[in-house]
Amino acid sequence: MKKNDQPILFATLGLPGSGKTTFSRKFAKEFHFLYLNSDRIRRALFIKPKYTKAEHDLVFPAMDALAEDALKNGISIIYDANSTKRAYRRAMMQTAKKYGARFFLLTFDISVVTAKKRLDIRRRCTSNMCKDYHPPAPHAILERLKTSIEKPTKKEPTIFIQGTSTYAQQKKEVLRFL
Repeated sequence: MKKNDQPILFATLGLPGSGKTTFSRKFAKEFHFLYLNSDRIRRALFIKPKYTKAEHDLVFPAMDALAEDALKNGISIIYDANSTKRAYRRAMMQTAKKYGARFFLLTFDISVVTAKKRLDIRRRCTSNMCKDYHPPAPHAILERLKTSIEKPTKKEPTIFIQGTSTYAQQKKEVLRFL
């Protein structure tokens, strides 16, 4: 991406373990996007995050303010948080529009079985990278999200990404839309 290009706001959607963060970190680094990760910001704000509504009420307005400031300055963003609700995605689309940015929803598809296997692997990981970007999520969260995700509508510019594809394949799919 060239610096003078119209900024882009990517939001992410998918089950825990679908590859949202792995893809987003790599893509943001390669293409010089601001990378906003809700788990990392949560760990910066809370020593032992509990993923409560009170935490959400601090984490997401902070991410929104950072995203808005970046877009205002022409900086592209990957907003790595599970954007499960249409109303919230509409608000992000409006923010992008306000600053002349393009909006895309990166929707990661993966089977529940594969997602559960990835979550099990996460539980055994003890590195700071895992703690910051891939906190262990119980299978119950995956089961809850499986039924509560509001699927994208035709009005939402969506890029569907296969969660089991390689980064190179996923990147190629995203670049087709840009």
